[in-house]
Amino acid sequence: MFYAAILVALLGVSLALIARYPLRANDDVALNLEIGRFIRDGARPYIGYVDINFPTIHYLSVIPVVL
Repeated sequence: MFYAAILVALLGVSLALIARYPLRANDDVALNLEIGRFIRDGARPYIGYVDINFPTIHYLSVIPVVL
């Protein structure tokens, strides 16, 4: 339980820093967030956009976009 709390706290801090300083995000992070926005708006993987990564990270990137 303790490790889960630490993981949640680190995830929260990471998302807060990305939201506060979006220009400091890595290129891959910025692209994944943009793809997350596309998916949120209804795009389908590899049809509405082009990327070589697996779609798992794309779907996970929808979470910070929605928040």
